[in-house]
Amino acid sequence: MEPCRSEVSKGPTSLEKRFEWLCAGDSKAKQDFLNHFLEHEKTFVIEGARQRIPVLLEHLRSNTGANTHKTAEVLKIGNHELEVAVDRSASGVRLEEPYVEHAWARPLTTLDTGASYQWVFWVLGAIFVLFLFARH
Repeated sequence: MEPCRSEVSKGPTSLEKRFEWLCAGDSKAKQDFLNHFLEHEKTFVIEGARQRIPVLLEHLRSNTGANTHKTAEVLKIGNHELEVAVDRSASGVRLEEPYVEHAWARPLTTLDTGASYQWVFWVLGAIFVLFLFARH
């Protein structure tokens, strides 16, 4: 599974170019290859989770897991992620949507890029005004 994941993480530069070469420019065939590959990845991730999550639950319930209160497993398929969190004190299942802060939702603030030299302009302006008054 890990070699497959590393190939997918390389993205368009490796896997898609290979599919493009195989398909000889046929975009539908290329997309079919990519979909087929993602379907296999989904199957591998689901089967892996079916094997690992019961082990996590067993550990939480056992005496050896007495100091473990929470554990999590992140499942990645393509660009999608699902975090399965198992908590000792929880009862039942809860689905939570992740909080995603959008750039347009943030308040407009000035960027703090380090030291502010705005005072220099005020000093130069004051010196210029004093110079003008001194000439008259």
